[in-house]
Amino acid sequence: MSHDITPCVLDYEDYKFKRSVWEHWGFWWNALGFASMLFGLLAVVLFDAIIPAKLNGVISITTFLVFLFGLAVSQFCYRKVSAVEALIDDPDMLDFYKTKFLNDKHDSLMLTKSPTRKRAEKALIYAICIAFTCFCVWLATKVISVFLQWPLSLQFFSVVITLLILGNAISETVRRIFFESVRTVGGKEGPIRVRTAILLISSLLCVPMGFWLVTDEVMIGATLVMTLCPCLFLYPVVRGLFYGGKDSIAGVVTTVVAEEVIKGAISSSVKKAEEKRRRR
Repeated sequence: MSHDITPCVLDYEDYKFKRSVWEHWGFWWNALGFASMLFGLLAVVLFDAIIPAKLNGVISITTFLVFLFGLAVSQFCYRKVSAVEALIDDPDMLDFYKTKFLNDKHDSLMLTKSPTRKRAEKALIYAICIAFTCFCVWLATKVISVFLQWPLSLQFFSVVITLLILGNAISETVRRIFFESVRTVGGKEGPIRVRTAILLISSLLCVPMGFWLVTDEVMIGATLVMTLCPCLFLYPVVRGLFYGGKDSIAGVVTTVVAEEVIKGAISSSVKKAEEKRRRR
């Protein structure tokens, strides 16, 4: 079966080499992350009585950070594979390269791997999956045990935040509730931004939620009332006046600075009024 070859940025050998390199590094960074997770699980669960409590915590945090770093780097490597594929403009050519690459990879593995090695690799994969499942169960039990010790206000606050994050990450309907498109002058849809109504409602909800947390001696409630509430209230104004109605990190920073300046001006004026009353 013949395949018409059209001009392309990469020929097959370059594509094969670059994809093999990035997939190779992605695999080993993934392996490093899961190996660190497995080491942390063994250290925490099996040697809990031997390792001191402080060192146990350091091991857990370090292995978790290495796990996240390994996953992040592996995802970067796999994105590089997508970048290599983006250099090929012809979709038919890209499909041809992918199919040929997978066939070559399969044939190479079949020729170089013995049956014993194949069984060992399957056993290793099963062991990693079991270890990862055990780690998730152990981590869930730890999180739940800590969660149950929190006051009711903090439990409610954390559940609401978690549901909002998961809802926006999973559901398109939830994203439409919280986000909207900026309309340009020509009536076309522009960048996506957080709805102004959501920001104002969140600003109002920060007050009762903050006072509830403070009554339970959770000091994050003071941050909600004193900082987050005015910032959420001011952000739509700053966004509309200085950034064309678009969400941006600069807009958030400007809002925080403006909020601190306003609070400082209000507190200084209150102090001056109190001093005038005392002098009288």
